[in-house]
Amino acid sequence: MKVSYTAIKEKLIGGFIYLTFGWVLFALSFQCFFLFLHFTNEKKASELANEISWRLDGTFKNNPENIWYDGKQ
Repeated sequence: MKVSYTAIKEKLIGGFIYLTFGWVLFALSFQCFFLFLHFTNEKKASELANEISWRLDGTFKNNPENIWYDGKQ
């Protein structure tokens, strides 16, 4: 059985392009959602932005919901 490396390479490049466009589409829809939310319900937008930020930035490392939480302490 002979493997065509050009076919595999084309599929990998095509998959990468689809993944990139999918990520860009997700990011744009996420941005549009928060823009809409900012003008319709600014308090809820602030709450969601704080929740995302607090889970990711490591400020509250002692919170089990934070991704940097280390329960071994």
